[in-house]
Amino acid sequence: TGSVSAVGAMTSGSVSVTLQGQTLDVPVTVKPPMLGGVTLGLSLIAPGGVTQGIVSLQQPAGETGLDVLLTSDIPGIVVPMSVHVDAGQTDVAFSINIASGCPAGPYQIKASTDTDCICIDVSVLAATLQKLEFSPALVLSGQEMLLQIELSHPAPAGGLTVGLQSSD
Repeated sequence: TGSVSAVGAMTSGSVSVTLQGQTLDVPVTVKPPMLGGVTLGLSLIAPGGVTQGIVSLQQPAGETGLDVLLTSDIPGIVVPMSVHVDAGQTDVAFSINIASGCPAGPYQIKASTDTDCICIDVSVLAATLQKLEFSPALVLSGQEMLLQIELSHPAPAGGLTVGLQSSD
């Protein structure tokens, strides 16, 4: 019986056993700890928003720790290129920034190591109409009026079309 310490990257070697003058070498490959999951403080985020994510391992990281690569499937969701889980630890926190012009929609953040990969869903919220105000509030026929529209957060890159309709 023997034990193997956790490693930070896939490591190959061999174990030698000698009995009555005969030696047998057995190849051994040790994998780093597997990813246990990725959790988000918020899974619905408005453009310009920030939330925290946590990468978790199934076992503590080895003597050198473990680097986990992070990517998103759209440039508007900004995550660090990688995070480092320190030796003996099982998780590490990171920030997720949503660019102010990020289009609404469902996206994914991927955490990966040499041997494992996990994806988690994140949704960017669409801008909503918060305020609609006419100035002046009362006009005579043929006069101009100013319409002010306020959105819940900045419009995405390229702008946002707001439809207007009037009645008698």
